[in-house]
Amino acid sequence: LLYAAEEEADLAYLSFLENLHEKYPKIFRFYPVLNKPPLGWTDGVGFVTANMIKEKLFYPPKNDQLIVMCGPPIFEKIMTENLQRIGFTPDLYYGYN
Repeated sequence: LLYAAEEEADLAYLSFLENLHEKYPKIFRFYPVLNKPPLGWTDGVGFVTANMIKEKLFYPPKNDQLIVMCGPPIFEKIMTENLQRIGFTPDLYYGYN
């Protein structure tokens, strides 16, 4: 899960996701990304990039996996462009807002 937000306070269910990862580290990973991180933030900073997708999600694209994205239209547009840039076809991702 790439979990993007403006600020740390915008990350709903953060402790739940951390606990889920601790309980199931082999099958659930998440990486929070903030545009305005607090001092000392050690996870992602800025926007979700094609390189971040390659490093943190499954790569190369596989027909038996699906990327689901949710966010404002501009987020979906940027994510779609990034996914296509690294070889994901439209049948491998779904967006809603």
